[in-house]
Amino acid sequence: MTKRSLTMTAAAAGLVLLIAGVVLFCVHGPFAAPLSEAELKKQLESDNPGFTCHETYIGFARLNSFTAIVGPPQQGKYNYLNINYRHELKDLSALKRSPIRYLSLYDSGVRDLSVLKDVRDLEFLHLGANRELKDFNFLKALKLRMLHITDSPAFSDTTLIPPTVTALNLDKTGVTELKLQDPANIKVLTLTGSGGLKNAAQIGEMKNLQVLTLSSWEGISLERLGKLKSVGFHDSPITELPLMPQKNFELVSVFKCDALKSIAPLRGKKLRHLWLMGENIARFLPEVLDLDVEALVIGDRTITAEDPLVKKLAAKVKKLHLNSSVIERR
Repeated sequence: MTKRSLTMTAAAAGLVLLIAGVVLFCVHGPFAAPLSEAELKKQLESDNPGFTCHETYIGFARLNSFTAIVGPPQQGKYNYLNINYRHELKDLSALKRSPIRYLSLYDSGVRDLSVLKDVRDLEFLHLGANRELKDFNFLKALKLRMLHITDSPAFSDTTLIPPTVTALNLDKTGVTELKLQDPANIKVLTLTGSGGLKNAAQIGEMKNLQVLTLSSWEGISLERLGKLKSVGFHDSPITELPLMPQKNFELVSVFKCDALKSIAPLRGKKLRHLWLMGENIARFLPEVLDLDVEALVIGDRTITAEDPLVKKLAAKVKKLHLNSSVIERR
């Protein structure tokens, strides 16, 4: 290749890089250093008159399984922001220049969260009781891995949930039907407190589902969920457990299911953890004696360690948590 050709090639490459830079500038805006923790707090207070960061938690979080585990910042780094009960908070534009990956907003005054589309690293979002927030269309532009929406009756359209989400928690929302874009991508699903839920048949399409917690079990089939490891029945009106063909469970939890008559369908299954919490849990204890359980949690203040059935269970399982006490088999 001649010297002239090399010069022309270098010039062409430089032109391509220049064009790419212009495109990135137009799409993302000017390149600016991320705000430090102190700068982020200052900018949030400046953008929101009357708001102070006195009780705002900014820290460092790691992803443990499907849960954000929060710990102290590492070498001045932060990626987690938690703001609760601050109605003065309305403007989050400062987050555009932050390295936030985990954001939790509970009972704020925020009305518009379209700014989140410019928070490029965001992957975990928890929204709860933000009463001024009515429009959730911003969700479509996000690339979340985990989404928790709680105490939010204004949220009802599950088609807005990004297909990248693998862990979804919807508690006390206005959802009446599950219509996810990619149900097969869901690994963890919690759908509780939604009394108006009419159609959750899409759960049967979640072939990678590992953890499932529901209040309403009408029309739910677990037969095709071969990877299911944990199942929870929470605050549910069910009278009997659904058919569960799976043989091994990491956890089965029964919480405030006052109408449930029996847990006998768990016979023949290997349960690493069984949680029984609510009122009149004593009705299940004779059946637990016939189950293959490694660790048992009982949450019912009317049951004491002196109960003969409790003593038998303490001798049977490796570990028994009775209310606030722990009894381990010797």
